[in-house]
Amino acid sequence: VLVNNAGRRVHGDVMKLNMEEWRAGLDVNVHALFLTCKAVLPGMAERRWGRIINYTGNSFMRGILGP
Repeated sequence: VLVNNAGRRVHGDVMKLNMEEWRAGLDVNVHALFLTCKAVLPGMAERRWGRIINYTGNSFMRGILGP
């Protein structure tokens, strides 16, 4: 069983957010999820059994008030 529960909140004024901050969020929230799933899938397929739970959180539901 794989449970992906890592997350990095990228917040701030979108006009001031730089690509390094944006990419760091993608690395944790998207790329890490993909890589961990890819790592466990061969064993799950070989055993013909496995479960993956991807918990995404709810940060997307809360906006941050700007100026």
